[in-house]
Amino acid sequence: MPNIPETVEAFLGTVAIGSIWSSCSPDFGINGVVERFSQIKPKILFVTNEYFYNGKRINVLERIPEIVKRIPSIKHIVITNYPGKPEIKKIPKYKNIKTYSWEYILNKKKFI
Repeated sequence: MPNIPETVEAFLGTVAIGSIWSSCSPDFGINGVVERFSQIKPKILFVTNEYFYNGKRINVLERIPEIVKRIPSIKHIVITNYPGKPEIKKIPKYKNIKTYSWEYILNKKKFI
């Protein structure tokens, strides 16, 4: 996730319940994400749908199928919307993975 408010909120929520938090910049690419996260066997992956670098739009959601294929411990994905961009209309589905929008989990009293 990039440096957005949702990243800090996800971090604080994670550590508040005593879970392990790790992060990496979206520009690490698939191999960087897999190398960093496969060591801790995450169950939940927080991602932002896109980010912008050097004036170019980078679609993060295109990377997800390969990431979850290579990190089988991931069972849930929470997708945030890049600030100032239109809300995600359709949350993508991935095989054997539950996906949620950020807005969905904010409105739930119990998550997962």
